Amino acid sequence: MKTVWLYFMLFILLISVPCFSADGEGVEKKVNMGLGYFMIGAHQLNLDKFNEVLVYRGYPELSNNFLSLGGGGYGFINNLVIGGEGSAVLNRSENANHTKIQLEGGYGMFDIGYVLFSSKSFKLYPLFGIGYGSFLLKAENQSVMPSFDELLDDPNRNLEVEMGSLILNFSVSADILKIMNEDKYGYGGLVFGLRVGYLYSPYTSDWMIYEKTVPDGPELNFTGPYLRLTVGGGGGSF
Repeated sequence: MKTVWLYFMLFILLISVPCFSADGEGVEKKVNMGLGYFMIGAHQLNLDKFNEVLVYRGYPELSNNFLSLGGGGYGFINNLVIGGEGSAVLNRSENANHTKIQLEGGYGMFDIGYVLFSSKSFKLYPLFGIGYGSFLLKAENQSVMPSFDELLDDPNRNLEVEMGSLILNFSVSADILKIMNEDKYGYGGLVFGLRVGYLYSPYTSDWMIYEKTVPDGPELNFTGPYLRLTVGGGGGSF
């Protein structure tokens, strides 16, 4: 993720010039439009302390790199950007000692931003967001299925614990609108975008099981950089 910003600035440089010149109208002073999108990307988490606990208990480390999937929508009103999104951090799993370890998460976010540069087919805007997410850790015993009596003797063969996290989002987005139709009232089409950002978790809850606190749980949150591609549709009015 160290070269994310370099790639992003190169992306902006390559697409902003042709998009600006192709419109023939220069920069729009005000933007009034809406868009919805699906997103896929990479999210890097710091699992150092979490992995220390796994390794100490004889389990392999989980990778810091996660695949994320989600979607969202935004409205552009006089260059003000308002909207929201949701994303799932796809689970990572490892097997050891007849036990499968799974870690998965997800969050919802409210975002607000401001358009820095806009032409009919190109938008560049920073975003600030606030939201809440949670992680779920599953430990599943995959040995031979016990009998009913054995399950009653040891009901804790499988484990699920969860924790929550307050999340702040700092990002920059660049969108290209491929205009498919246009008339005197407005225009619409497909939207392709790139977003680079950083999530920060100022607060995390304790690990919980059956609504009871689990003491001495390892530190884990959504803090880390991400890079996402977005695909959707949108339109604006004149």
